[in-house]
Amino acid sequence: MGGILTSQVDLKKLENEEAEKKRQHEKEEKQRQREEEEKKRQHEDRERERQHKERMHQRELEDKAKEREARCQMQEREYEEQEKKRKHEEIITQLQNRNLELRILRLTGLSSSKNSPQRNPLQDMLSSITRPTMPDAVENGDDSSDDDVDILNPSEWRDSQL
Repeated sequence: MGGILTSQVDLKKLENEEAEKKRQHEKEEKQRQREEEEKKRQHEDRERERQHKERMHQRELEDKAKEREARCQMQEREYEEQEKKRKHEEIITQLQNRNLELRILRLTGLSSSKNSPQRNPLQDMLSSITRPTMPDAVENGDDSSDDDVDILNPSEWRDSQL
């Protein structure tokens, strides 16, 4: 009878060892699953961070492209405005030169017709200063003819002064 008890005790020990091994195995399996889940979570976190950085970088590139486009458009508008201003100033200069030429012709009594000999307006102006050849209306201080300069061509103006 003592042998049966020992074998029952041995059997009980064996069952306890088997149960302990099973618990240890389950504990190790749970630990392994936790570690895998942690690795998976870390991987997902890194992937989200990478995607976030990529989106931020893409936005930064888009913002820079928009800024570059805005600068180009602004420079283009500035260039167009400068070109308009330059053309405007050129037209004003041409008109002022034409006005000066007409005034010189009027003061010297010369015609701007193509049949007249070409003369240097500066020489004419200088010679008129030393030897005035102004029409009578100008000498008498009649400025009313200034308004007619735009309407009459110089040969008509000279003829109207005779």
